[in-house]
Amino acid sequence: MPNLSRRSFAGWLGTGMLLQGSPGFLRPPSSNRFTVYGALLHSNEPDLRQWGINPIYLFDRGIWKDGESRFSTPDPDLVAERIERLPNDGAPLVMDFEFYKTRTREEAIASREGLRRITETFARYAGDRPIGIYEYLPRRNYWGSIGARDSPEFKEWQDLNTLMSSLARSVDLVFPSLYTFHDNPTQWQRYARAQISEARRISNKPVIPFIWPDFHYNGTAGTLEPIPRKFWRLQLETLVSIADGIVIWGGWDPISRERVPWDNQAPWWIETLCFLQGQ
Repeated sequence: MPNLSRRSFAGWLGTGMLLQGSPGFLRPPSSNRFTVYGALLHSNEPDLRQWGINPIYLFDRGIWKDGESRFSTPDPDLVAERIERLPNDGAPLVMDFEFYKTRTREEAIASREGLRRITETFARYAGDRPIGIYEYLPRRNYWGSIGARDSPEFKEWQDLNTLMSSLARSVDLVFPSLYTFHDNPTQWQRYARAQISEARRISNKPVIPFIWPDFHYNGTAGTLEPIPRKFWRLQLETLVSIADGIVIWGGWDPISRERVPWDNQAPWWIETLCFLQGQ
């Protein structure tokens, strides 16, 4: 799989400036390579590997027999069958089971054990494929993570992540969620630094956050709104200096529940190509 060299970006990233004021665990990425993955769902989507975007596979259903609880141990035969159907490319597997709740300590402990059963089942059949869990290491908390580090909200968020942190032993990669809720680039940078710092605090695994070139609709009605091109570029530049890679998700409209047609002239895509080419 092709990767990007950080050295090619060094002249224009301003890495030192991005790291100023960051939480204490925001250390440099664990490798000199920055891997870009595509988890895009557009209709008529081209093969993104020609631009150095690697495949990655998400699982969010289909691992329990009909009638079985989603909180039970996955069916090994169903897991093995789904993995066997994948291309023989060694691409990572992401467990994307967002129905697990962490509102209370009891919920968090139960969710941790449920997710552990999932990762252990997948690890049994993944072969050489690395595996990881979306969004639970650390738990996404926009306002809590950007608050003052001595605030009750920040401490509560860290305590939850500490409780969930033993899951890191069951995975090879960590996949925080860095979707965009507000048109505030400075605030988003603070959010990204906090989430990645927390991921590094609770694990020693490569940190590869998910990003989405549209604003997260957050359960509201309406249409998808693209992130402005400069803001999207800022996200790419920020993450290449503090993460080990990214997963670009998108191409699916959660409101209409339809695939979005591929647009070769979409501003986010043009900016992504420029980023990949070091322009």
